[in-house]
Amino acid sequence: MISRTQSGFTLLELMLVILIIGLMVGTVSLSLPDSSDQKLQQQASRLHAQINLASQQTVFQNTDIGLLVTADSYQFYQYQGDNWALLEPQSRFSARSLPAQAFYELSLDGQPIDLSETQQPQVLFFSDGQMSDFELALRIDQQPQSFRIRSNLSGQTALTRTGPKP
Repeated sequence: MISRTQSGFTLLELMLVILIIGLMVGTVSLSLPDSSDQKLQQQASRLHAQINLASQQTVFQNTDIGLLVTADSYQFYQYQGDNWALLEPQSRFSARSLPAQAFYELSLDGQPIDLSETQQPQVLFFSDGQMSDFELALRIDQQPQSFRIRSNLSGQTALTRTGPKP
């Protein structure tokens, strides 16, 4: 009888090596930080959802809500009597800041607003379902893409992306 010796890897060994490599690639990709574009998109989506929620809440609670936007953050306020009071910090309307090098640009009725000199909410949500006609852009320094939240007086909002996709 002639004895044959096989050299090489078995199918089981090859599958095990492929599985280990796949797990390592998955672990590395999950540990990498999100890109600034992904963080900006998350911020834009969150703010868009909060704006829609504020619009609905004004109707259900028969109260007016305002949105104060600065260059790098925003806060929601509720109109109480004759002044604006900050909404609960632990609520869904808690204040948020943008990541580093990101900023907001706000236009009301097509006119740009200087966000450095604001004390009162610029965007208003009324108890009859109407809201300010605004466009809010979220941008990153020296990058052409941005996310824009647009609204009209009837309370309809839209979130869009402008510029080239990475």
